[in-house]
Amino acid sequence: MAEAGPADAEVQEVHWERAGCPVCAPPGDVPAAASPQFLAPDHLFGRPGVFSLVRCPGCGSLRVDPRPTADSLGFYYVDYYTPEGQRDAEALQLGVGGDVPSNPVRKLALRRWQEIRRRLPAPGGRPAPGPAAGAADRWTVLDVGCGLGGFLHHLTTAEPSVAGLGVEDAARAVRFAREELGLDVHEGRAERLPWPDGCADVVTLWHVLEHSPAPTVALAEAYRVLRPGGVLAVEVPHGGSLLLTVFRRRWFFLQPPTHLHLFTERALRQLVRRAGFVDPASSFPFVPLELLGSLLLAVFRPRGLRHRPPRMLALVAIALAVLLVETPLLLLLGRLRRSGVVRLFARKPEVADPGAAPTSAGSARRGVDDESPPS
Repeated sequence: MAEAGPADAEVQEVHWERAGCPVCAPPGDVPAAASPQFLAPDHLFGRPGVFSLVRCPGCGSLRVDPRPTADSLGFYYVDYYTPEGQRDAEALQLGVGGDVPSNPVRKLALRRWQEIRRRLPAPGGRPAPGPAAGAADRWTVLDVGCGLGGFLHHLTTAEPSVAGLGVEDAARAVRFAREELGLDVHEGRAERLPWPDGCADVVTLWHVLEHSPAPTVALAEAYRVLRPGGVLAVEVPHGGSLLLTVFRRRWFFLQPPTHLHLFTERALRQLVRRAGFVDPASSFPFVPLELLGSLLLAVFRPRGLRHRPPRMLALVAIALAVLLVETPLLLLLGRLRRSGVVRLFARKPEVADPGAAPTSAGSARRGVDDESPPS
């Protein structure tokens, strides 16, 4: 199989590197032999290049290998927060006419919080949790990779018992979260969080680890800032999805090279345990568009869905047909643990085991500058 590389000459030169499986090979190890699967382009934004997806023989996860270096990854994020796309995203964060109950971002945020809340102890009896909190009886939720701030905005609006903090590496998104939503959001990376040890009750990484060149470091940072007994919440595209097996390079959640890793459920559990967390519990939430988006890519094969949307009549016809089967199909796949997104919750132990969290020590932190994503 041909190695990945820029297919078209563009203004920025992209550099490439080899990287092993973050679950099965410690950072810095020589990448173990992996099974080549297929080549795939950037279907979402249409940036140039084709990317090699390989499967780890140990844990079954997919990864982009070779991949753009940390300095080159920014080239593939140029279109993530364009002014046009951000206006649509901002409207979705706030909801049509404000914080209406039917807003899908609000509904998703509150469903996620209910799952987290069941795992939390009572918040009272502790020092004030952080600069955003005004009382000791509030939970501090750190949302890592918070984007435009939709999760924190709807959570803190609906739950006065929550003090929300966020970090995001896209400056445009940080400005919106601060100025329009009034959130306490910092510009930064998952691999170097701007908070002290043990300051949070909850750390969330909603669709963050698949973007990180160093997911072990990101999890080590989450472990560091959590209080003993605190809750970790992670959600990622599922490398064990049945529709990934069917659609392969046209699978909607594939999205190379911004999605560097596609973890299986087993691999994600191993990664979280290695970081020192305990009691991992995973589920497979219903996430629409996995089937519809994959069909659109298979039928129309656009060069970047954001830039060249399919013809409207054909889109409507496919959407109507898929709506009849997508919901029951994805719910069934979720019950079979083969749907496209896996969500996992775990806890930091009440009493830390010095040998339980090797990646949270200085060895993991030493690799952050070499394996960090673009700011």
